[in-house]
Amino acid sequence: MSEIREWFKETLADSAGDIREHGCDGGFAGIIYTSECVELYNRFESEIYEWLNQDAEEFGLDSPDALVATFNRSDMLQDPDQRKNLLLWYAVERMAREMEE
Repeated sequence: MSEIREWFKETLADSAGDIREHGCDGGFAGIIYTSECVELYNRFESEIYEWLNQDAEEFGLDSPDALVATFNRSDMLQDPDQRKNLLLWYAVERMAREMEE
């Protein structure tokens, strides 16, 4: 099992339904503050980019950046730390959806 999946199961699995329904914007323990998200992003960056590449390809997009530009909160892309925050949220929401399947 991947490191980020293990972390998710240990910390946010109980909130998976709420994350699926409301997204990470709703505020969930451990991923509320930008500093928390940046730390987690840095820890899991390679796994997050692996998923971004897979999803971009699945949607027929040229690159991970093309996928990220479609995100609802793409306004967060202007600042490096907010970008990391957004990409961590993407990964968390992706895992929450996986748990439903």
